[in-house]
Amino acid sequence: SYDLELRIVTATGETRWVRAIGDPQFGEDGAVTGALGLFQDITERREYEAALESTREELRQIIDLVPDLVFVKNREGEYLLAN
Repeated sequence: SYDLELRIVTATGETRWVRAIGDPQFGEDGAVTGALGLFQDITERREYEAALESTREELRQIIDLVPDLVFVKNREGEYLLAN
């Protein structure tokens, strides 16, 4: 079985991200005869994740530049970040 995220270039030269999921199918002799699976275009998800990470990095830089103490805790009181 496999579950992969791959970057591909289409025939028009466009770069896309796809998720390939599959299970090999075996013949009676144990040899692989094919695979059942799917390809899913995940380009929008990958772009969203990249934008989110960029925003997190910018926020972290801003927090680190504030001269006052800034911290974030979760509901259990654990520190998640501090400058």
